[in-house]
This record gives sequence, structure tokens and C-alpha cells, in this order.
Amino acid sequence: MKAICIQTGCTRAFELQALSEAASHPIPQKQNTRRKPPNQTRQSATMLEMNPNLDFLLAGLALLLFVLFHFHRQRRLRDCRSDLFLGMLLTAIVALLAGIVRNTALYVSDGACVPLIKGSMALILILQILIHFELFLYGEYLHGSSPETLRRTFWLAAIPCLIGAVLVLADLNGTRIFRVMPERALVPGPYYAVLYGGLLLLDLAAMLRSIQDCRKMGRRSCLAVPEAAVVLLLCTLLHLRAGIHMLTWFGIAMAVTILYLLMFNPDSYLDPLTQVFNYQYFEQWSAEQLTRKKPLYLLVVELNQLKRIRKLYGVDMGNEMLRAVGDVLWTLEPKRRVFRTAVERFALCTDEQADYEALKSRVLAFLEQPAVLGPARLQISAVLCGMTAVETSHLKGRMLAYAEHLLALAAKKQPPQFVQSGEETLRRFLYEEVVERFLETALAQNCFEVWYQPIYSPKERRFVSMEALSRLRHPQLGLVPPDVFIGVAERNGSIPRLGRLQFETICLFLKEHPALMDELRTVKVNLSPRELMEPEYCAELMETIHRHGLPCHWFQFEITETVATEYTRTVTQAVEIFSAESIQLVLDDFGAGYANLSSLLKLPFTTVKVDRSLLRGICEDPRAATFYQGLVTGLQNVGCRVVAEGVERKQEADLLEQWGVDMIQGFYHARPLPPEELLILLAGSACTGTVS
Repeated sequence: MKAICIQTGCTRAFELQALSEAASHPIPQKQNTRRKPPNQTRQSATMLEMNPNLDFLLAGLALLLFVLFHFHRQRRLRDCRSDLFLGMLLTAIVALLAGIVRNTALYVSDGACVPLIKGSMALILILQILIHFELFLYGEYLHGSSPETLRRTFWLAAIPCLIGAVLVLADLNGTRIFRVMPERALVPGPYYAVLYGGLLLLDLAAMLRSIQDCRKMGRRSCLAVPEAAVVLLLCTLLHLRAGIHMLTWFGIAMAVTILYLLMFNPDSYLDPLTQVFNYQYFEQWSAEQLTRKKPLYLLVVELNQLKRIRKLYGVDMGNEMLRAVGDVLWTLEPKRRVFRTAVERFALCTDEQADYEALKSRVLAFLEQPAVLGPARLQISAVLCGMTAVETSHLKGRMLAYAEHLLALAAKKQPPQFVQSGEETLRRFLYEEVVERFLETALAQNCFEVWYQPIYSPKERRFVSMEALSRLRHPQLGLVPPDVFIGVAERNGSIPRLGRLQFETICLFLKEHPALMDELRTVKVNLSPRELMEPEYCAELMETIHRHGLPCHWFQFEITETVATEYTRTVTQAVEIFSAESIQLVLDDFGAGYANLSSLLKLPFTTVKVDRSLLRGICEDPRAATFYQGLVTGLQNVGCRVVAEGVERKQEADLLEQWGVDMIQGFYHARPLPPEELLILLAGSACTGTVS
């Protein structure tokens, strides 16, 4: 019989053949007295043959102890991924120790060690079933399956594994899986290959599952499980083919090490600059906490003066401030749940209301103190926002987006501002999310409308221009405020598509009503920074005008202060295209940002629209009135026509008319109107320029 000797890695056929040859060629008695006793000869051969297996065990154990040491000392939070990996790691270490015990027992000639050999071998097989099962579960976790799917998959894989473990225990003194020969050789039984075949199928399923969902899992997670499974497959096949049993456990040690290097490499979850946890780890960890129905309180800190510090003191000083803030926040949160979620933003998490309040107080106290960075003493300007467990439970995967929504509500100034989430802010955020989900459908079906706000001329006592304004009508929500859907379109990059649709609608309207432009000289159309960043966008607008056969001088394009101050090549190209077609430029919202007369003179603006924020108080505050009047005079002196935005009261309109403002835009004279109402207004025989 040809029996595979598990503990030696050699076939017993060679030993039987050697004994047969010795029987056919008897050795003289004299020489027999010089040979070693048979038992001693067999023991020496066993020791020599067993050394490779022991080497595999010791090498694998050293490798896993190295992994355990570094895994224990790393910065990390407890989660399912860490628990599953730690389970695999400890299972492999215990199995390797059991293998060392089994191989050591094979050295001893006493028959009393046979039960120890059987018990350790059974333990090794059960642990091997367990670690293959754990690898399969690890792959399912990385796949991002729901808790219900994970439970179902767990039992589907656990039942055959439990059956295998029961068979191993039931056959402890039998011969179906393995048996111990009198000379303490381990011989596989008829079910031995079946057991390993099932483990191979489990590894293959884990590998195929990961490859199938590679795009969803990400490159690092996608490679981890297949590479570990391939190592297990190869080592198990070598074991079944060549009988080198402990090579399987060395392969398991290599597979666990691969998982550690790919999934627990500090570069994968630590921010390299501050050494706190990074954005990707926050998304993974917070999603798991919410999936497991654990309470989660969140504080987000934004350092809103980081760009200014880098500009004044250099990039190194800005990085030093980030490291210092990260170190302090790490010490303020006892459980070390600190994440850097953006360039100048940190997130801190707790799971208790009392801890949340205490942490908020500590963070605010820290931000109120100046930071000493080398020779500089800087005041940290920051905004802090907070969310309770009730709110985060509704925001799985969207907490940071909601934090950005809250931070935008805070005034970015010193002392540090704190914004607490509330029912109204959460409702507004969820409202914007509904709009964002509808936006793609609205773009595909062109659900947008164009309304027009007439602009009044005090000198001519009539409307002389109008501004085209986008409107979106949701089937359930009705008209959506422009700042909501335009802000969403700016964030997700769909504003150029919206601009093309709206401009096509404007051109169709003017083509259908050419007499409208006999009274209104121009129509003003807004251009966003994202639209100007597209090199061919302005040329496409010109092509649309020419395709509809409209005069180019009917159109004026409005550019915001932000675009005017960032005098880039794309802006230069747009100006050249518009100038070649006799299209005028309008500077919009002058006074709301950082634009000055210097930036105004760089571009050929013919009209300036003064932001409504400068209009506040001109009827009550003489200083505000003097400033506004001087601004109007200065703009007109450099050759610009002035449009006053946001006029809602008669007193304001009267003052602006006295100061010689060229045009007035606001609710006092006319609100934004749909096309049919605009036509009715302009066709009125008694058009006084005022709409109630």
C-alpha cells in the first residue's frame, strides 16, 4: 500500500521498498553487530525527515508573531475588520503551536504520546477549517454586505464548516480522516482529500467574490482577499500533491501577512501629515458604527484661516499648525477617534452624550488659546459644528456633507464659532438632497424654466433691460429656490449643462418674440466660474446665437467678482470671443467680495451691478449713503454704467435716482416673472415701471 506520510512529507512506499530489499539480501551476523538498533535507526530517520515541517512551523510562527506585535502597537479603532483579522491571526498562531506540539510528540518513542498526536492533529484540522471560514467572512465584510446578507452568508458557510469539524472530532479514534500508524506515522483516510477539497472551494468562492466586486470594494480591498486565497490554494494543492502537510500552515501565515500589509498598512488609514485617521477610514468606521446601531456623536473642526497662514508664513508653517492641532485633538478625545477629513478639517467622534458635551468644551477652550509655532504666536481661527446621535443615525455616508452644510452657516471669524445641528438645519439639508437626486432627471428632461426680471431706467422712466434667471419646478416640492439647485449644480459639476439648456431656452424665447427687444435693449445672462473653466463653452454660446439668427448685441454676460479677480487664461479667451462679437461684459455683485477698481479696469466691463449688501442703511446712515453715492460716481467716472441691485423700498429708489444711478433692479420695480407675465407687463399701455 502506498500511504502518504503526513509528518515527514515522504511516501511510505519508499520505506516498504527498503525493508523488502533488506529481507532479500541478508547481512552477515558480524556486520549486524556493528549496526544501530532498528528503533534507533527509525527514530533518527524520522527526526531527519521531520525537520522541514518543523522549519515551516517555526518560520510561520515567527512571521505571525511579528505581525501580531505590529498590529497591537498600531493606531487603530476597534471594528469588525480588525476583529476578524485578529481572529484569523490568533487562530493561525494557535494552530502553529499545536503543530509544533504534534511534531515534538513524534520524537518521543513512548506510545503514551499517541493520544497527544491525535488530539493535536484534530485541533490543527479544526483550526484550519476555522481560518478558511474566517477568510471567507473577511471577504464578505470588505464587500460591504448588509447585516442581513452577512448573517445569511455566515450560516451558509458555517454549516458545512461545522459538519467538517464534527466529522474530525467523531473520527478521532477512527480511520476515515487520518490514523496514527504504530511507528507514529500519520496516514490520511478516505475523507481527508474531501475535507481539503471543501476548503479549496471556500477559498475559491472568496476569491471570485472579491474579483467580481472589485470596483465596489476598491483596489486595495479587491487585491487583499484574492492574493491571500491564491496563496492558500497553492499551498493546499502542494500539500495534497506532495504530502508536505505543514506547508499549508506556512501558506496560511503568508496569507495573514498579505492581509496585514494590504489592509492594515498605516498608509491606508492614517493621514501622513498629522498621523490621525484619514477620511477613508472615517467613512468605513462610521458606516459600521451606524450599521450596528451604535450611537455616534460628531464634532467637526474647520481651520478657516489655513490658506491665509500658508500665504503669510509659508506652507511649512501651515503644515506645522495642522500637526499641532492634530496632536492636541488626539489627546482631547480619550478613545482617540480623531480623523482628518479634509485639508483643513478634523472630525471627532464619541458614543455618549456626556462625553460629547465634555469634548465640545475642551475643543472650544483649546481653539480660544493662541498656538505657539516656533517663533510665531498665532490665534487659531476655526468653526466648530456638532451633531447628536439622533441626527447621525439618519445620515449614514452623508455626515461630512451635512457638516459642510453646517459650517457654511457659521460666520468665519474669531472667536471660534459653534454651530449645533438642529431640526431645521437637518430638514434643509435633506431638502437639498432631494433636489440633488432630482437634478439629473431635471437635466435629462429639461424641467427648468427661465424667468426674467426687468431692469428699470430712472432717466428714461421705463424698463430698458432684463436679467434671465433659472427656475426649477419639482413635481412634489414645487418651485425650488435658485440658490439651492444652483448651489447643488455647482458642487456636482453639472452647472455647464444647465447653462447650455437655459441659454437655448432664452434664444428660443427671443426668436419667438423679436419685438420684445425693440423696448428692451439687452438681456443679461449669468456665467459661473465652472462654465468659464470649459475652454469651448463660450464658443458654444456664440454658435447657439448664430444658429437662431439673433443679433449678438442683444446679449450681455455677467461675471462675478471671483472670476474678475482670478484673471486666468480662460477668462481672457472668453473676453476675446465676446469682444469679437460685440457682446458686452457686466461685473456682477460688485462689493460682495474682494474686487476693486484695479481688477475692474483689467477687463472691458461696460456695466457694474452694485451688490445689494451695500444698499443697507443708505436711508438711515449718512455714512452708508455717502459711500454708496461716491461709489456710483467713481464707477461712472471710469466709463461704467451702474445698476443698483436689491432695491425694495421707494425711499431707496428715490435716493438712487437723485444720485444718478443708471439702472435699478429689484422687487420695488419688478419681481422675476415667467415669460407670459413679462409679455403682459411690457405690453401694458400704462407701464410706469412699478409692479406691485
